[in-house]
Amino acid sequence: MSRYIAVIDQGTTSTHCMLSDRRGEIAAARQLEYQQILPQQVWVEHDPIELWHRTQEVVVGVRYSVRGSRWAKTGFKIAFAHRHVCR
Repeated sequence: MSRYIAVIDQGTTSTHCMLSDRRGEIAAARQLEYQQILPQQVWVEHDPIELWHRTQEVVVGVRYSVRGSRWAKTGFKIAFAHRHVCR
């Protein structure tokens, strides 16, 4: 049976999760959007609880897409991309 790696991308508008095998072939993918809170022009905020729920939902979604396969949990890498607005 194959082993998979899950990649999670928390973007500005949605959460993505892709599951790939050792060759880099995509076995499953799932994306869910979440609410944008716009307190001021050019500001975007998010509800952290909603982000956490969407992350759980996309991970479970790709996991069930490959049901019956071995799913290896080998580690996490967290990367943050920050964008700054200069005036």
